[in-house]
Parts: sequence; structure tokens; C-alpha cells
Amino acid sequence: PATSSAVHLASKHKEDGNGLFKRGLWTDALEEYRDALLMLERDTVDGENPEVRALLLSCRLNVAATAVKQSRELRDEATVAKRLAEAADCCSKVLAADKTNAKALFRRGQVCAELAALLPESRAHAAGAWGSEGGERLRARAEEDLSAAQREAGGDQAVA
Repeated sequence: PATSSAVHLASKHKEDGNGLFKRGLWTDALEEYRDALLMLERDTVDGENPEVRALLLSCRLNVAATAVKQSRELRDEATVAKRLAEAADCCSKVLAADKTNAKALFRRGQVCAELAALLPESRAHAAGAWGSEGGERLRARAEEDLSAAQREAGGDQAVA
């Protein structure tokens, strides 16, 4: 069936992305994770399938982590804002499915803090609400998410 084939191919893209991530090749890793997500979102019929859901969640968290890593090496603040918005969107999608996911809360908190540090004109390049929120609101959201991540992780510092 299409679902098992898509899951197999998406898993392969994710594994390739993991290898690239470990080598610090953020652009290539992002491409692999995005390909995995595209495949899962396009070719899977059963979004309730536990294997599909777990892979979607994992790939979205990987996109978020990779986009954050890549954003720290970019010089152009507009591109940084776009990467951070992509990371925030992935975390929000994870949280829509699992509102207590500590990794998604932690990463979105990181992203909000980093977006808040950008100049407003650079932040405007971030997609959607991430680009229109003010620095103070982003800082408050960062604090909320990071606190929630700590609670969900049981105070464990190793959320990332």
C-alpha cells in the first residue's frame, strides 16, 4: 500500500538527514527532513496510523532543530527569521498533536527568544504570526514555552 511505501521512503530520508545533521550539514539535512515530511503528508492516507504519526512528529522536531542550528550560522537576518519561523511552525504542528511535547515546547521557546532578539524589520520576514509579533510578546511566549517544557520533562535539564 501507498502508506507503507511512503513510510519506508520517508524513514530513509530521515535517516539520511540524521547522518547529515551529525556532520553539521544543516542545509542538506533540512532538505532530507523536508522530503520525508512532504512524502508523509502527500502519500499517506491514514494520519491516525501510529507509525505515520510518530514519524511526522520526529521529522518535524528534526526540521525545527536543524533550522535553529542553521539559523545561528547565517548572516542575513531576513533568512534567519524565515528559518526560525519554519522551526516555530514545525513545533506548533507537533504541539497541535501533542500539547505536552517537551521537545517541541523547548524548541519553540528557543525560537521565540531568538526571534525576539532580531530587529523588527528582520522579524517581518518570518512567515505568518511569527513575523508580526512584537519582541516583548515573543519573549513572553519564550518564557511560557520554556517553563512548560521544564514541567513536562519533570525538571530534567536534558530536554533539547
